[in-house]
Amino acid sequence: MQFLWVLSLLFMTCLAAQTIHNQLPTDLVCTPAGDCEPCPADSLQEPFCQPFGSRRLMHCVTANGTTPIPPSAHPPPAHTGHTPLLPPDDRALRLPSLSPPPRGAHDQKPRADPAHTHAGETLAWAACGRILAQERADFLEWVACNLLFAAVAFFGVYTRARRQRVLQARQLAARIGLGGR
Repeated sequence: MQFLWVLSLLFMTCLAAQTIHNQLPTDLVCTPAGDCEPCPADSLQEPFCQPFGSRRLMHCVTANGTTPIPPSAHPPPAHTGHTPLLPPDDRALRLPSLSPPPRGAHDQKPRADPAHTHAGETLAWAACGRILAQERADFLEWVACNLLFAAVAFFGVYTRARRQRVLQARQLAARIGLGGR
């Protein structure tokens, strides 16, 4: 009986921890409209820049609207097989009509794509994962720093060993009397 009680408590906590998708009051359906890009320094504290400091432009339309969602210039990831419906919660999306950007943050506004009319759409920023090019550059920088540290350490060990070898040769020569007297 206690086992069933424990299982039911675990089941209830799992259900309570699940997030409800699309919690926006307007029921928007959003599609990605570009690659992930780094957030500007003055926007890093915004929810759409968390947790990795990158954001993605989104095209959002109302779910019950008649405006079709245009295909994005960037296809969805191959592992999903469908266009993702974002965001999982309202913290990851910044809609200009729901929460305007702070003053002086002109670069936070989504850029308009001249090839797309955006008729009936709301442009927004959404949080996205790590930027591969930036991560690759950071990794190569880390490898280069480690190689530099290894080269400096190897040079130090080589110099010390050479100095010890010369010192030991002098001590041996002094013991056996080969010194210049």
